[in-house]
Amino acid sequence: MERAMHIRALGTALELLCDGSVPAETVREVLESWSDARIPGVPGAERISLSVGPGRAGRALVTVDRADQLGQVLSTVVTQRALTRRRGTHVLLHACGLALEDGRVIAFVGPSGMGKTTLARTLGRRWGYVTDETVAIATSPERYGQVLPFPKPLSIVQEGAPKRQVSPSALGLAPLPDVPLRIAAIVLIERSESPVDESGRFRPGPAEIESERLPLAESVGLLAPHLSYLSSLEQPLSELARLIEGVGGVVRLRYREAAQVATVVDELVSADPHDRSGTGRWNAGDVPGIAAGAAHPETAATRTWSPAPATDWLDTGGAVVVLRGTQVHVLSGIAPPLWRRALASPRPGLPELTSAVVDAVGRPPGGGAEDRVLAALGQLVDEGVLVTG
Repeated sequence: MERAMHIRALGTALELLCDGSVPAETVREVLESWSDARIPGVPGAERISLSVGPGRAGRALVTVDRADQLGQVLSTVVTQRALTRRRGTHVLLHACGLALEDGRVIAFVGPSGMGKTTLARTLGRRWGYVTDETVAIATSPERYGQVLPFPKPLSIVQEGAPKRQVSPSALGLAPLPDVPLRIAAIVLIERSESPVDESGRFRPGPAEIESERLPLAESVGLLAPHLSYLSSLEQPLSELARLIEGVGGVVRLRYREAAQVATVVDELVSADPHDRSGTGRWNAGDVPGIAAGAAHPETAATRTWSPAPATDWLDTGGAVVVLRGTQVHVLSGIAPPLWRRALASPRPGLPELTSAVVDAVGRPPGGGAEDRVLAALGQLVDEGVLVTG
């Protein structure tokens, strides 16, 4: 019987090979679950070998004790391999993707358990199934905005057992249109599954679907936890901002039932992006390391502050977003004028920084501007955004 097949995951060719320890029925289930991603054999494709049985660790790339665990573990391994290949060249959103007939793709972004697979199963009967895992969006000039399909199996929850992996076609999901796929909308989903909270009290949820278009800085901060390898992009925050503005801004969607979302799909992709963005202009750059100043007593009168080295920053004119390594910080309130002055001036002291805040937002009622600035500076230092000295 057939024990191997080639698949394409986010544009990456992989070979799945079940060794003799994998029961015949499990082989059939594994190959069937990935059948929608199947491609003709590709010489040199990376091999993912599969094995089942206690004590077989190290004999294959994917080894599990029980056959019913194999599908779920394989899905994770394939996803990780595919993501690694697209590191630094694509924005990788943890999202469910659906494609309209003309190739426009909507990415529904959210954490595990928020309902992405349910959305895919519900809406994917009408619109083409792109993925329920990762929407990969190209950033290169010649392919900008193109989306790579990832028709992986959908993970179906089973009581008391590993998730069952089922191919999109077996679930009756629509195939992709025969046109290039391009990102058209990015939607942060918030699903209220029950009108009762953990304590048993009634929690009002959206009887009707609710949507709002978010400001740029807030969008970046909310998307960041749902991105893989953000800091591997050449200009991470700039790329993300350009993508967000290109689709007209990120939409936050609150709903209770997946079927409700179908009523707003056309609205999400219908208007011209520049007419519905509302995100404003922005500036961006990196922050190189700044040499430490001379040592001095730690007093407010002599202390100075500078931006900590950062991978990238984004200034929307209101809020400021700073990327340090893999950490994204969204600065609001009086933090943006403090950070701007620290970036523009060589080690400003408290008087300069207080002046920057007063110029930007005015003096607080009752005075105490310096105390409030000191408190904010202390928080920015604790978060690693500013350094003293």
